[in-house]
Amino acid sequence: MNQQEAISLINQKKFIQAKKIILELRKSNVNTIPLEKKFDKALKRSHKSIETKILKSLDTHLKNKSFKEIFNYEKKLKSINFNSKKIQKTFDISHKKYKALLEIEHKKSLDKLFIEVDNLILDSKYNDAILLSREFISSNPWCKNDHFDFKISLEIKRKIIDHKYKTNKKQFKKHTILTQFEFIKKLYLIDPTYIKSQKLFYKYQIKLRKYDKIKKKILTKESILSLKVLYYECKYESMILQAKKFLKIRPNYKPIINLIKKANRSMQIRNYKLAFDKIKSKK
Repeated sequence: MNQQEAISLINQKKFIQAKKIILELRKSNVNTIPLEKKFDKALKRSHKSIETKILKSLDTHLKNKSFKEIFNYEKKLKSINFNSKKIQKTFDISHKKYKALLEIEHKKSLDKLFIEVDNLILDSKYNDAILLSREFISSNPWCKNDHFDFKISLEIKRKIIDHKYKTNKKQFKKHTILTQFEFIKKLYLIDPTYIKSQKLFYKYQIKLRKYDKIKKKILTKESILSLKVLYYECKYESMILQAKKFLKIRPNYKPIINLIKKANRSMQIRNYKLAFDKIKSKK
């Protein structure tokens, strides 16, 4: 490999091979400046004929949708710094058409994937649906472009949420509000960004709060009733002990505080009476 071989290739208008040799010589610390000047002049002189020849080939490849051949031309012309507005226009058209073709192919692949996914979800095979989508993404590198892998994953999660809610909705009334809330919470956690699951989660949060308020009222009434039973049975010590436990949950709850005061008064009266009866019996 020497400069004479490069000159011979330049004279034969084999510019790509010549450029390759020039680059190799430059890496070997050979002064290639005179050779590069000769290359540039020859390329400039041949610009029109090269352009005409390449445009003719590109038009044929474009009609046949031979995009690989077109992109090979683009790569080769870049390697020799050959610039042409007409050729670049053909390259731009080729890229657009190739992109459109890929989009059609990708859509077909995605449609097929989602038909299979939908069937699995209808059979409640949710893990299989997720596994299938992951296999599809890993075997199709284009899914990584524009976060397409994320979009696929998100859509499948939302399909699972919709199906799970639809198939279990009728059974809801048979379960407690707490069980219902836990189920909705699990749906929400599958995809917290899904508006439908957000609305459901918020709705059942409100239902749970209302239930807690009602339950609290019922428990309070039951507690007061049980304390009154202890009071009327004159079990004042036990009543006061239970009342103090209740106040730990609901501090400063007046009805309970009043019951404690009442029990203390009754306990004092009872103790006075016992003491009086004891003194009286000794006499």
